[in-house]
Amino acid sequence: KVDNNVRMYLTIISSNRWLALRLELLGALIASTAAAVVVITRNSVQPGAAGLALSQAFAVTGTLNLVVRLTAEAENNLNSVERVSEYGKLESEASARIKDKDPSPSWPNTGKVRFENVQMRYRPGLPLVLRGLTFEVQP
Repeated sequence: KVDNNVRMYLTIISSNRWLALRLELLGALIASTAAAVVVITRNSVQPGAAGLALSQAFAVTGTLNLVVRLTAEAENNLNSVERVSEYGKLESEASARIKDKDPSPSWPNTGKVRFENVQMRYRPGLPLVLRGLTFEVQP
């Protein structure tokens, strides 16, 4: 049985191979076109220029692979920057301590906790999930 991590890894490897095959085919098409142009214009093009054109056409495949992979990596890395930016815009939660609401230093002196008419929602604008909850926890 294959777990989810390996399944996702195989998906990434498969998509990379699919992309590499397509880029290799595109590079072969470019190199073939350059070779055909060199053959057709063999009488008017100098041999050095023809060799340079062919070598550059063959190098296009590696460059295409590199550009696509670096673009994908940059996009993935910028996702974390976007997340940090979004989290920075979130409204901060209330302070852990509210002035004038601190319990007495001897709290809890009886060992019980009492909640009276507690109302709570997950965030402003959403309906209440706790409505008038009252209970007491005995020691």
